Amino acid sequence: MSKIVSEQYFRFDSSDYAKNLRQIYGDDGYKKYTAKMNSIITKGKTFTNPIAKSKAEYISEKEIQYKQALANLSKSRNIWNRYKSNYRANLDATSKQNNGISISSQQRQAALEGAGGGAVKAYNNFNNAQAEADYALSLYNDATHDGMPLNLMG
Repeated sequence: MSKIVSEQYFRFDSSDYAKNLRQIYGDDGYKKYTAKMNSIITKGKTFTNPIAKSKAEYISEKEIQYKQALANLSKSRNIWNRYKSNYRANLDATSKQNNGISISSQQRQAALEGAGGGAVKAYNNFNNAQAEADYALSLYNDATHDGMPLNLMG
């Protein structure tokens, strides 16, 4: 027989075939029987699992997306670092003018704008790239249900 019989048939049928199965696999051997039959039925056949394949592809895409986000973050960090020291110097000068009182958001914005042409854009690009990298990492982690391997963290 090339079809797997039901557990009910295996355990309780009085046919010669059912009796032979119980004799070979034991009265509680239905799982052994189904495993053996599955291996016989599938021998020589190749099967693909489209869900597993698509999941593997999805995970690969998310890993690539994360690596691209890290590259973008690195590039934007390098550009922002050109302006960062001027921005910090402007913040320090503003803090001294305030006699230690906290710096307002308007003063922070003025310090950023005074850091040089392109500083605002570099700052915004850096923050956006950081958010993009965080988001891409969360998508990868959601896809794999575990953490990104440390060797990919840059």
